Amino acid sequence: MKLGSFALGAGALALVAGAMASHAAAQSAKPFYQGKRIIHYITSGSGGSVDLMNRLGARHVGRHIPGNPRVLAKNKTGAGGIVGANYMYNQAPKDGTETMGSLMSVPMAPMFYGNKGRGKNIRFDPTKFNWIGAPARFVAVAQAWHTSKVKKWQDLLKYELIVGSSGMGSSSTVDAIFLKNLLGFKYRVIIGYPGGGDIDLAMVRGETEGRANNSWACITSRHHDWLRD
Repeated sequence: MKLGSFALGAGALALVAGAMASHAAAQSAKPFYQGKRIIHYITSGSGGSVDLMNRLGARHVGRHIPGNPRVLAKNKTGAGGIVGANYMYNQAPKDGTETMGSLMSVPMAPMFYGNKGRGKNIRFDPTKFNWIGAPARFVAVAQAWHTSKVKKWQDLLKYELIVGSSGMGSSSTVDAIFLKNLLGFKYRVIIGYPGGGDIDLAMVRGETEGRANNSWACITSRHHDWLRD
């Protein structure tokens, strides 16, 4: 298998927590978290880099929280992370017992889409979340499968590249739309894949031809054979 890579940019995954309620914030952290369980929602499907990095963080973060609560990681997918963000903003307890691992593009979705058309289902204000850290800081890479006509970024001005994405909040969608409108890249986005692992599989199977956004750490850790070959 061969992979063409181009268009580098910086990116990071962010962990999001619901705003702490006043009665919980008034307590010291250790008695509050003692014997409790934190549910950490991952807004991407299983098997992708977002899922792997968040699960790794969830496995160890409880030891660094006063009271050492158990942390359970669960996937809450939909619309590229927007479903999870909507849940955290409108339904999750605001006492620190539920957190969320977000795609780096999700907090920008309200600004990017607005509240009409594509943005009509966005029901959260990212400025009202508490940002508590990041499990990884990584370089984002656009990529084309070796069977496509796109061999370098200039080819995107001439040839259409079909790319996969999980939804409107996904970096793969946001980056593709942004670069299509800004630079004229001929991306065609196919939305609906549960997560990064499924998007990669679709590319290998020939359903799509590349990704508008993927983490370099994902490629080197899960698909080193692509680079080797």
